[in-house]
Amino acid sequence: MDHSSAPIGSGGAPAAEERKPGLAQGLVLVSVTWLAVVAAGVLAPVLPQMARHFAGAPMLNLMIGFVATIPALAVALFSVPVGHLSDRTGARRILVIGMSGYGIAGMVPLLLDSLRAIVATRLVVGLFEAAVMTASTTLLSVYFTGVQRDRWLAVQVASTNVMGVVVVLVGGIAGEHSWRAPFFAYAIAIVLLLPVLLLTYEPDRTRVRRDARAVGAEEPGWRRSLAINCALTFFVSITVYTLIVQMSFLLAERGIINPSTIGFGISFGAGGVALGSIANTVMLAIPARYRLLAAYLLMTGGFGAIALDPAFATMCAGALAAGLGAGCAVSTLLCVTVGGLPDALKGRAAGSWTAAMFLGQFLNPPLFVALVRFGGSFGRAFLIYSAICGTVALGAVLRVSLARKRSPEDSRPRAARMGETE
Repeated sequence: MDHSSAPIGSGGAPAAEERKPGLAQGLVLVSVTWLAVVAAGVLAPVLPQMARHFAGAPMLNLMIGFVATIPALAVALFSVPVGHLSDRTGARRILVIGMSGYGIAGMVPLLLDSLRAIVATRLVVGLFEAAVMTASTTLLSVYFTGVQRDRWLAVQVASTNVMGVVVVLVGGIAGEHSWRAPFFAYAIAIVLLLPVLLLTYEPDRTRVRRDARAVGAEEPGWRRSLAINCALTFFVSITVYTLIVQMSFLLAERGIINPSTIGFGISFGAGGVALGSIANTVMLAIPARYRLLAAYLLMTGGFGAIALDPAFATMCAGALAAGLGAGCAVSTLLCVTVGGLPDALKGRAAGSWTAAMFLGQFLNPPLFVALVRFGGSFGRAFLIYSAICGTVALGAVLRVSLARKRSPEDSRPRAARMGETE
């Protein structure tokens, strides 16, 4: 492992107690990222109960919707500035502050009986969630290098998708007691704070600042690569939440109204996302551009099958295929977005990727409503989305073709090649 994996003293010499990351650091940082799915999923089963409890409140439906979606909007808004702050002050410090604030703000609604006040706390939760997600991803990408780093980032995505299913089930069980009970789940942040304090450490800031000056002198090609990867992440995020959210409306449009059957159909898409991200952990030897091409082709074919054949079995198979592609793409894009940049830029790269992912989550409903209005039905909207996926796949084919023609001795400056899906 190279010098980027362990802290160095301010004078450039090895610290008195040189620390190297291992299994313990990887596991604790991966588990910290599960806090994102707690914020997104634990309250979903009790939203109807909350609506009944606050019946008569002004703009009830809008406020209840904000309880679920405001954290994602806050993450999208604050992740980039938090990433810049992380690069300047240190990711571990941001992580500790974020986890503390997340746990406290998340449990405050246990004491509130004002819907507006609860929505306000959800905005604060999103701010601290942005800090947790950005800082934990930054530390993973700084602690580890090469394939080991990519494997940990892939495990982060895979385990988060699996935990998303668990969290929804826990929220439903807790909701049997009270709509307030799921808010106790935010205490997990306080529980995880102890291993974070004991096992993580701050990478050397002197080296990172020196690295920042070196990168600043280079051609800023990394910005273009970062923008492209984040745009693709936003697109894949829209895809994931189309399978999870919009699939239910398509099934209802085609006459499937039984909630358990709809849930069964949606599970194929959600399960596919989890399986795709898990599969990516064992395909890291394959160049990222080929994995992304395969992912986009799976998404194109999956949405096409869903749109063109109303048979329930075909829709489930299509959702599984599209989910496999989306899960693989999310994991791959995280690796190439964060892993391809030097330590001085990892905070802003992690923040930008996180913002793109959560912005897609927040904007999925209005964007898909626009597709439905344009197409006239959910079935046609899914067909249009299949065409969009196909267009992205065509772009990936062109990128692969250009990469094959490119000379192995690329003469461009290193900064212009950072973060590319090689």
